[in-house]
Amino acid sequence: MLNKDNNTKFDYFWEIFTDRNLFQIYNLASVIDRQEEILTFLKTINLNNIENIKNVLLANINKKKVNYHNSLIDDATFQIKNMPPFYDLPWQEHVIINSLCINSYDKKDILPFIWVPTSYDYPKIKNWNIELINKLKTYFGENNKFTNFIIETIYYLKERKQGNTQNNKKLIPSSTTLHIHLKLLNDAIKAKTSARKIIRSTSMRLISYLFKDRIVKTIKSDDYFGNFLRWINIQTDISIEQAIASMQLPISADNQLWIFKSEKRRLTNLNTVNNIREFCMYLNQKELVKVVTQDHLQNIKNRFWYFVSNSSVSSFFATLFIDYAVFLNNCFNNKKLNRKFLNLEIIQVQHIWETKIYKSVINTMSEKEIEVNFSEKETKAFRELYKSDPIAFSHQIIPLDEKNIIKCMEKFDKAPLLSEFSHIEVDPLFPRIKNAININHHKVEKIALDYLDKLNEKYNGLFINNLTSSKILIRLLNFYLQNMPYIYFLDEQDMYKTVCKNQNYTLSTYPSNINVGLVSQLFPVLEGKIRLLASKLGISPFKNNSFGDADIKYNDPSTLLIKIITIIYEDKKDLLSAQGFIFVYLVMYDSNFTNIRNDFIHGRKYINKNDLDFAFRSTLLSISIIDEYFHRINNA
Repeated sequence: MLNKDNNTKFDYFWEIFTDRNLFQIYNLASVIDRQEEILTFLKTINLNNIENIKNVLLANINKKKVNYHNSLIDDATFQIKNMPPFYDLPWQEHVIINSLCINSYDKKDILPFIWVPTSYDYPKIKNWNIELINKLKTYFGENNKFTNFIIETIYYLKERKQGNTQNNKKLIPSSTTLHIHLKLLNDAIKAKTSARKIIRSTSMRLISYLFKDRIVKTIKSDDYFGNFLRWINIQTDISIEQAIASMQLPISADNQLWIFKSEKRRLTNLNTVNNIREFCMYLNQKELVKVVTQDHLQNIKNRFWYFVSNSSVSSFFATLFIDYAVFLNNCFNNKKLNRKFLNLEIIQVQHIWETKIYKSVINTMSEKEIEVNFSEKETKAFRELYKSDPIAFSHQIIPLDEKNIIKCMEKFDKAPLLSEFSHIEVDPLFPRIKNAININHHKVEKIALDYLDKLNEKYNGLFINNLTSSKILIRLLNFYLQNMPYIYFLDEQDMYKTVCKNQNYTLSTYPSNINVGLVSQLFPVLEGKIRLLASKLGISPFKNNSFGDADIKYNDPSTLLIKIITIIYEDKKDLLSAQGFIFVYLVMYDSNFTNIRNDFIHGRKYINKNDLDFAFRSTLLSISIIDEYFHRINNA
């Protein structure tokens, strides 16, 4: 009822039974209309203080206003005193009490005491706006410095946007509130509170934001400001001074030089690096590539090859090679370094991995076998489904309907930690970290993320851990990848004969052994069919402004598939309607998935016998799917 009247998405809302004055901020029309039904239901509940709960509900329904008349907060300690019953407070007083339950900061965000992403928070910090602020100040009084301290501090920290100085200036707390923050810091300094605890305090964070937003003049005249500046410049712990510098607080030239020299020693000192793990941590220092010299780069190279030559090969070698390769790649941004040196080193690193290290790493890993038995009847059913409807068969491998995706999301939600760890793919060419989805050149992934966002919103209360859509998509693609072996149920010779019947091209006869030529001949067949199908659907297969030139340029088949999928998604608002097109795109052209056509053509993958067979079957299935779309259009 409340959600309908207020355009909110509460899973539950107990405040209507505990907070008075709620009619000031919520539309209670539906509650008022059904009050008799609600009161009748309350009579069936056997709880202590049920009458008090009912009285608060009736006070809200009848719009009985409660005015502020208590000294709720101690002016010295900001501790709640003489706590009234939780079920009989105006919402304004509840807001102030709850706000003192704020738990911590998560990087830039203020976190409430109880927090469930996209669902519920307590206190409801995210609901604060200027209208609510004004109502709070009207209730407690415009000049109540103690409640203003809480209200203004939280609102500034919540609404402040990094880099948006003009907006942030409008949010600055009053001079009284800023004075209290400086006094709290001064009191902590006098009490010899640990520097680490002080720099993590809310007051320190707020004051640092004033410097970042260039609005320090609001506190320069404060009596405590000078003592604060002296304190930040007398630290003897370099890590504390570095933290202060990172907050963009003003530190002396001597301290800046101290930090610079310390950073340079840390970045260039390889003497403390004694094992592969420490070396990887060393390479991952963001500032390293900015200060590294050619001589130092040579030392780093020597240390890498020392570890490769003198360490027992383990699965951690994949991380070593990835981190070193990323470091070398980033070194191209340092114009002082020799590019020829970097190129030769990258070639050598890749070569040693492919020819020697890869096999050694594989041999150290435990092999996990999963045996699944299918009856002859089930195998026959798979093959019959392929013959009758290849698109429906693709759904067995990559199910894109809402029901199946929700099942996967529930499964992922029960094992959230699997989404927090990087997955390293030990590839023969070079190892890769698979913990992110590349969406720069893949609009289909953007569409999938949009769809997952909508499902997350639609089934809000179904999930406990509320994984982000990007993390869900990573695991969903991995799940689909595990389903790809279903393609081996199909009779490839029969598939090939079917495809050959539907071509205007002369294709090779089916050989006893699959070879590279047999697979590669299928790519232009598939691409030609995609272009023709796009034309039938009213999508030009030509690149913009290319038709009529001496050399007519076609759009890539992946681009045409994206256009088709986008049109279908914008119309149907689901993925299932584009089932076959998405399957072909993921399997043949998507670097986040199998990417068969591109990896095959460039010789990166699918060249050896087992992979070649997989590429052959997948390409045949993709051609059959496009043929099925032609069949549906012609029979529509």
